[in-house]
Amino acid sequence: MPTAARTSGANLTLTESINVAWSSVKESGVPDHMQGRAFTEALRSTLNSVQHATATGHGLGTPSVSREEPDGRKAESGGEQEAPIPEEVVFRRVSDETGIPVDKLLLVFHIDDGAVKLIGQHTKYGSTTAEQARAVAQIVTVVRKVGMGHSDTAFEVIKVACESKHCYDSKNFASQHLPKIDGFVVKGESKARRLEARGSGIAALPDLIDRVLGVL
Repeated sequence: MPTAARTSGANLTLTESINVAWSSVKESGVPDHMQGRAFTEALRSTLNSVQHATATGHGLGTPSVSREEPDGRKAESGGEQEAPIPEEVVFRRVSDETGIPVDKLLLVFHIDDGAVKLIGQHTKYGSTTAEQARAVAQIVTVVRKVGMGHSDTAFEVIKVACESKHCYDSKNFASQHLPKIDGFVVKGESKARRLEARGSGIAALPDLIDRVLGVL
């Protein structure tokens, strides 16, 4: 990966290292089905520096005190708009809540303009469309809840994530796939439906991440 190889990782923060790795994948022009492996290889060239920066606290920042909005979103105190949460803070929060090492999380998703973007081939997420859609929904919903402060996640947000992994089935997505995930509940009706992760759903994330990474 030329970009990662050219960049010195000694002083990179977590976000910068992710961006370097992802940029190198995009610049290489590898096909979509190979991007997961390419990203992993690029990230490994900077991961030691990322871990060093994380361990020393560089670039992590301190989350602001926030309040809960009626729709479950977190808004910064003293302001009407939700402040963006730094990517490295999201990773640290998810790691602290679930016990999953940051280096594992880096191989499964990244945050792009406030959205959880999953990495790698869709086949990593399950052997059927239903399994893949549910895995995508679980990861996105839990990351948004414990890492970004969203109490639940709109079906539309999950739909976009599933479409990116080629596992969106319009006929079964809302009626069969999302309502049947252990540890998760569906809230709202029609176009306002949302998925919420409960305690058992959050607790199941480590095993799911291991399955996605081929550890289990």
